[in-house]
Amino acid sequence: MAQPDLEAPVASLARGFLLRLALRTEDDGRRLRWAAAVLAKELTLPEADADRLLRALGVLAGSWGRKPAPTVQLWVEEGRLALRWRGAESMADALAPFLDAHEGSSASLPLRPVPDARALATLRIRLLAGDPAQAAAALRARTRKLATALEERAQLARELRAREQEAQRNVAFQEELMGIVGHDLKSPLGALKMGLQLLRRAELAAPDRAVVERMGGALQAMERLVGELLDFTATRLGESLALRRDEADLSALVRRTADRVSLHRRRPIALSLPKTALLARVDAARLEQALANLLENAFTHGEGTVTASLAREERVLVLSVHDEGGPIPAQRIAALFAPLESSGDGAQHLGLGLYVVDQVAKAHGGRVDVRSLAGEGTRFTLRLPEAPAPNPEATPWG
Repeated sequence: MAQPDLEAPVASLARGFLLRLALRTEDDGRRLRWAAAVLAKELTLPEADADRLLRALGVLAGSWGRKPAPTVQLWVEEGRLALRWRGAESMADALAPFLDAHEGSSASLPLRPVPDARALATLRIRLLAGDPAQAAAALRARTRKLATALEERAQLARELRAREQEAQRNVAFQEELMGIVGHDLKSPLGALKMGLQLLRRAELAAPDRAVVERMGGALQAMERLVGELLDFTATRLGESLALRRDEADLSALVRRTADRVSLHRRRPIALSLPKTALLARVDAARLEQALANLLENAFTHGEGTVTASLAREERVLVLSVHDEGGPIPAQRIAALFAPLESSGDGAQHLGLGLYVVDQVAKAHGGRVDVRSLAGEGTRFTLRLPEAPAPNPEATPWG
């Protein structure tokens, strides 16, 4: 009897092809057992032949999960139900007692009566469709698995929402607290400042005057911190920094700010300034605040000489601060200007200085850039475009 190739089941359709099944999983084994029961009933096999078919296919069904997966094919030809298997050749001896005309990895059973073409087509459709009960059970299992996965995702979403809401409450509380603290500190700082002015007018010995100057530097640092707290609170509420633009000598501004920070830090600051005055319409107080923050940042986190530079490039004011320290890690540069960021050096800082620098630059319509490379040090650069003159005849840059 001619036997079709397992790799080309289409060619066997004309010979009464019924089923081809790869036994990869336990479900495949159960499907083969179900197919055996259907064949035994629908082909009206004698009881002995039906028993042999059920036993033979039961043996093959138990071989699922082998590598490579065993393959079973059933078809009707020349009045016989033909069976062929691949990947389970070692089971030939176990199958031999159950089948007639056994030849290696194939066998057959005689059919009496022989089913007609219509009966075979109906049987083929039923076998290909599979066991409805098994399909329903598989669908129920998949549905339960999907429902479990959906519930797990929903629970995760609820947890994430709860964490996000808690984080938002914490941020709101911190911002409100900083605004209150910043506002309430202004009055006692004002009293301290007035007392310090009285001390400066008094006749003091040189050592005592040095102490007063150090107190003045500390008081200026506290005033800057309070200003940053108030600025931070305002910007987080959606407000931009308010500017009071007026014409200012930026060279003098840089010298003044550098002298103040140098006195406070007791370290010199190198200057690179234009030979002539550079006039521009800016908020001098805000710009001085931003420059002081950059200088303080260089002394705190940088090394070597700190240099403040001022220049004009076309219609843009360029103000930069450079130090000779090691490079800032690339993963930290993107977060440098975010508020309340840790410095990463083990020191405790509020983390508003660079944030305020960024806000001052944006309020002036500009930006702040940072370049930090090994061997070159770190440079923060403020780039501010020229502001419109207060009247058409004024020159904004002087």
